Amino acid sequence: MMFGYGSGWPAWGIALMWIGITAFLAFLIWAAYALITSTSRRPGGTRARIPAARPAFSTSGSPAARSTPRNTDGSAT
Repeated sequence: MMFGYGSGWPAWGIALMWIGITAFLAFLIWAAYALITSTSRRPGGTRARIPAARPAFSTSGSPAARSTPRNTDGSAT
């Protein structure tokens, strides 16, 4: 039977394990960053930019029935 000569892991084994874990985590972080930024920077990406539907006129015909009060210059208050 082989019992191994010495107790625990050798220093080079621990160093290689840490290097491998660090490289793997760096790759995962880079991949997540690349996926997130590529979808938000792409013109016409996956998110549709649909403006809010707003009628150009009031259905009641009265300016007082408007849901948003307006100033005299036409901007919302």
